[in-house]
Amino acid sequence: MNTLKKTIFSVLASLLVIGNVYADNIKIGTEGAYPPWNSKDASGNLIGFEVELANVLCKNMGHNCTIVEQDWDGMIPALTGKKFDAIMAGMSITDERKKVISFSQGYADEVASLAIMGGTNFGLQRDMKTISAAGINLTKPNSTSNPIKLPDASFEFHGG
Repeated sequence: MNTLKKTIFSVLASLLVIGNVYADNIKIGTEGAYPPWNSKDASGNLIGFEVELANVLCKNMGHNCTIVEQDWDGMIPALTGKKFDAIMAGMSITDERKKVISFSQGYADEVASLAIMGGTNFGLQRDMKTISAAGINLTKPNSTSNPIKLPDASFEFHGG
């Protein structure tokens, strides 16, 4: 079974447990401010990968689900205060958060990247030591590399 199928199954199983406890309606919290994962359309409706995944999982479980918008800073307090039954909002698993809430297996990985136009250094040369001291690994292409121009770029989604 590939990783994406295992991940979907894990999230589905987690929501199924919630669904057995709250059989009438499962409420899932998301932020609505982190495209393409979760955001709002022109009409103010929640959209994005996490919203679509939540709806597919609920449909597969045979349960009604309501996606609840919640600002990021209030996400965990809203879950523990029972405003909704689960969070689907790309939350990193930390020891501090594990003290308060439980996590399923992750359903996606997001790798942070920084891209700048060739010939622009934005002070990176001067700040490389500061950035490294902060524990951030940053590499700069060497002068023989060929930067990818945006129209030629390709993007891939890797579930984790």
